Amino acid sequence: MKKRLFNSIFFGLFLILIYGCSESAEVTPDEQRDYWSQDYQKFKVNFESTINVMAPKFASIEKTDFEINENYDEICFLKSKKYILKNKGEKIHSFDIEKMYVDNDFCVNPIGGMITLRIEGKGDSANVSIWE
Repeated sequence: MKKRLFNSIFFGLFLILIYGCSESAEVTPDEQRDYWSQDYQKFKVNFESTINVMAPKFASIEKTDFEINENYDEICFLKSKKYILKNKGEKIHSFDIEKMYVDNDFCVNPIGGMITLRIEGKGDSANVSIWE
């Protein structure tokens, strides 16, 4: 009798454990968006800070690496002082930066979760381009 009760309890706990683990392992679209949003905020703060530091440093040029979540497969920088983070061609996030300047619109694809940019201080803005 005790063995049967023990086996029943053990089997019930086993099912709860298996069902609970499989449920918690699934990531909802909202959780994925939140994860992307956290990573986006980190990129945004780092990028904006770099632009604000470099803008007043006239003629100063720096090679700057930025870490970016591998879920973003393209980042575009536009003349309209905006950058866009994309995944499979779909815009996920965008943001305007007043002190950012680009000569021509361009996009970069992160490699290993990193992008490398050339940031040049112009006195009142920072010119952003691909580091070559």
